[in-house]
Amino acid sequence: MIKVFKKRIYDIILFVITIMGLFYLSSIIISEYIESDNLKFFLKIPSFFKSNSLDVKAKTSSNKQNIDEIFNVWTLRLSEYNQNDFEKAKKEYKKLLNSGYRVYLKFIDNRYVLYLGPELDKKKLEKYTKELFKKYKLNATIEDYKVNVSVNDTVVVI
Repeated sequence: MIKVFKKRIYDIILFVITIMGLFYLSSIIISEYIESDNLKFFLKIPSFFKSNSLDVKAKTSSNKQNIDEIFNVWTLRLSEYNQNDFEKAKKEYKKLLNSGYRVYLKFIDNRYVLYLGPELDKKKLEKYTKELFKKYKLNATIEDYKVNVSVNDTVVVI
């Protein structure tokens, strides 16, 4: 009976220590900084959790430019077509799609705009820019991907 009682006390103490340790670690690991001008959230990771295999450059809030690059989503604006050139836009879309690129077509301000993406890795889009210029002579530009579609923007389903 006493052995069972001691075992339960031991289990309870171990449980409490584990919970306290988890709370302590979570308070060290997660510290949020709110940047007042655009309300972005940042994570501060203690040095003992950092690994060379992680490709995260945002270690402190003083490195805001790198943080913006990590949390932004990018797209590649490939070409524009007049409202009357839908068949050209459709042909270019299908050619790139069949070549393995993830492309989409939007109707913005009476023009069809062909995009590639969206992509989290901006460097990948820079590589695509060079590749598409060599293959198809497309002068692409990297833009922020806008998730919210306005009234004048319509994604074209082909």
